[in-house]
Amino acid sequence: MLKDTLQHFQKAETSPDFEKNSMTAIDLFLGFLDYLEDSQQFPNPEINALAVFFRQILKDEHITLVFYEKEELFPYLALFLNIDGPEQTPRLYVPRNFVAEVAENPERQIGLIASLMSQCRDFFCVKFNDKNNGEVKKRGLAYEAEALNTLVDLAEQEQVPLNLSHFQTALLAKFPNGLADLDEWLWYPNPQYKKTFSPPKDQPNRN
Repeated sequence: MLKDTLQHFQKAETSPDFEKNSMTAIDLFLGFLDYLEDSQQFPNPEINALAVFFRQILKDEHITLVFYEKEELFPYLALFLNIDGPEQTPRLYVPRNFVAEVAENPERQIGLIASLMSQCRDFFCVKFNDKNNGEVKKRGLAYEAEALNTLVDLAEQEQVPLNLSHFQTALLAKFPNGLADLDEWLWYPNPQYKKTFSPPKDQPNRN
């Protein structure tokens, strides 16, 4: 199953047409989300639950998914919080080279998306501010390692070669047990969506 999934993503083709390339990039991102939600294809309850929660945040536009081609922005998936008066408007940017990156190394994107889903959940749960960036980053990296561990297990079972980045290899050494290696006080469960939180007065479209 993993081999088929990776081969599916490797068929992605970059188009010189902006609109077509944008649609392809967004479709690929949502395809990764489908994969991480599916407990049959990706058997990890923590990542499955995070993906389902992130889907809800995305669906209700608490996080906006944006394709961009500006060279001055980071050439990888990134979450930006733009301050506009009292309201934070978060955008998850899909970079101009995303389609090409997916075609070359789809396995690398799986871990990165897990990290970003954690960051987006932190924003929604009001755990993201200018004083705790280290906590948010560390939690995101632990989720990335959690996803990568499952990916490595699947690859070993199916004898599928993986081409992880040097950073991801080092991350697995730092978090060999994924979330189990995260400081206990940094972990928290997914809340019940739209039942736990009421709209913050200064951010009316949060929930």
